Amino acid sequence: MRITKLLVAVLLVLSCFGIASAQVANGNFEKGFDGWTLVRGSEINSDCGRSSTGNCACIQGFKFSPDYAGIKQTVNFTGAEFLEYWLRNAEGNANVRVTIDGEVVSTSVPRYEWKKYSINTTGYGGLHELAFENNDLAYYVDDVALVYPSKPMPAPEFPTVIIVIGIAIALISVAGKL
Repeated sequence: MRITKLLVAVLLVLSCFGIASAQVANGNFEKGFDGWTLVRGSEINSDCGRSSTGNCACIQGFKFSPDYAGIKQTVNFTGAEFLEYWLRNAEGNANVRVTIDGEVVSTSVPRYEWKKYSINTTGYGGLHELAFENNDLAYYVDDVALVYPSKPMPAPEFPTVIIVIGIAIALISVAGKL
């Protein structure tokens, strides 16, 4: 029981440093659209993911419609270097755009086989709305993930360290009494 409480205390302290930050929720679509908001014409297809048994999201645009179909999610980009994702055409030449807070950051016409894409996200921090959308033909998206630097995060300034250590000691003390 004490180990569980200590683990919770450590995770809380690590979250102060951004080490235990949230990623893209359900980026592999194995849980359907959990974590995603559907915007017209989206569905989960089973056994279409990059792995032989995985799911993927199928985004069906509406040909000649000015309205975009897609999926979106609010994501914490803090500390992320890149957004990586895979696309594959389902039919025709679907023009896929990726937006962050409504700003188009990438457009592509995926091929009929899976292709990995990457967007530099170092200019973003905090929460932003990520969307995959099109207004034409169908395409598949899978394995959406943020990539964090492999190098250690910079050390926080001295007062921050003292505050976090104090919080850690207090949490460990409280955990020991529970």
